[in-house]
Amino acid sequence: MNLKIINSDTELIISDWMLSEPALERRLGIQERFAKPGGYITGDRETKARNFSVERDIASMTDSEYTSFMSSLVNVFDKTKTPFFLVDTDNDRRVEIELSRITPATKKGLEMKLTPIKLSLIMIESYWEDLTAIESSSGSGGLATGETLIISNTGVVNIYPVITLSPYSNNSAFSLINNTTNDIITIGSTAFVPGTELEIDAQEGTLYLSDGTTRTEISSAIADGSGFFFIAPGDNTISYDSVFGNINITISYRIRYAF
Repeated sequence: MNLKIINSDTELIISDWMLSEPALERRLGIQERFAKPGGYITGDRETKARNFSVERDIASMTDSEYTSFMSSLVNVFDKTKTPFFLVDTDNDRRVEIELSRITPATKKGLEMKLTPIKLSLIMIESYWEDLTAIESSSGSGGLATGETLIISNTGVVNIYPVITLSPYSNNSAFSLINNTTNDIITIGSTAFVPGTELEIDAQEGTLYLSDGTTRTEISSAIADGSGFFFIAPGDNTISYDSVFGNINITISYRIRYAF
């Protein structure tokens, strides 16, 4: 398995490191997820996070080589460059991670020459996911009320999509329904007008409205009793319902894997 750790602007190749197999445990740690079909929280809150590690011996001929390498380890986890992903380049998959600790174990007499290094990490999302997202979009003219998109989840675990929408006319209220799971999200905002775009991120639990200049979080516009839905394994039929005209919609998602 060829691996690398990436942040928002750089990467660290760790192909020759030893990866511990991350166990899928039920009680490891609660992640705050907001996929809320019907208003209750499900999904990643049930599967939790996963602890794992990568490690190897670092050979350094000089103190400066050691310092330089350790600096690269620390810098790849610079908090200003989130999110962090572990990428499996063989299978084109990734998983979001956080650093728990870096543990150097210098041996007496070999200070900064041969140093076992262990990175203790947390898989935030619990599952690997495809590096490249799949996109399904409405055709020319967008979706009219009652029309549908078919989203195919070829994996065996739920997917949390990112949905972007733009209206053809002032659209102060509309619903998206996953007819496969019977879950619904209803959004009402008088600011959703031509020239704006909504981004519904079911994985992060956010709703943003953009007008080309500003981007505002408006999760308060989600109606009570509705919430962010997931894409279940198999084919999911997503329908649009509104009295305010057609809407352009793109649903972006990544197939997920337990191991």
